[in-house]
Amino acid sequence: MELKRQQEEEAARVRRKLQEENVEFNRTLVQKKMSTQSRDEQLNQALDDMELSNQMNSNFLNEGVKGQSSNFKGFSTSQRQRILDEQHQQMQEHASRRQRVVEESRAYDQQQEDIRRAMVKADRQQQAYKAQALKNVAMERQLQAKEKTMRYDYLDNVVYTGQITEEFFEGFGKSCR
Repeated sequence: MELKRQQEEEAARVRRKLQEENVEFNRTLVQKKMSTQSRDEQLNQALDDMELSNQMNSNFLNEGVKGQSSNFKGFSTSQRQRILDEQHQQMQEHASRRQRVVEESRAYDQQQEDIRRAMVKADRQQQAYKAQALKNVAMERQLQAKEKTMRYDYLDNVVYTGQITEEFFEGFGKSCR
């Protein structure tokens, strides 16, 4: 009984350790993911800045040829408005992408927490079931012990009321032929 209890405790300890290691592994993955995302965002921002700088300072893209300006007089009001509208739409798309990434991260974190809670709940239910099973076994054994005592008491007090005498033992060892 003691050995079985020790084995169950050892198995529970190993399960807890595995669960803790799994949680720690998941935390490490989340941290790596967040680190990678942050690094990628910084890289993208640096590339965007470089591209913007190139767009603004390039003689070729700004229609300047070796310091000579062109005959470009500027955009009309409607052209400028279309450009501003498109830039505004791009900014909104960029913000929505960023928000979607944050929401996905939150959803993943919530899912992991729900899984952890479900595992804890299942573990507690299993422990409660085992405890109840042990109680049932103990009660059954007590009942069996009580029945055995009652049976022997009945045999001793009702069925076999007389004392055993020497005459009883004289019949042993004699042949019935």
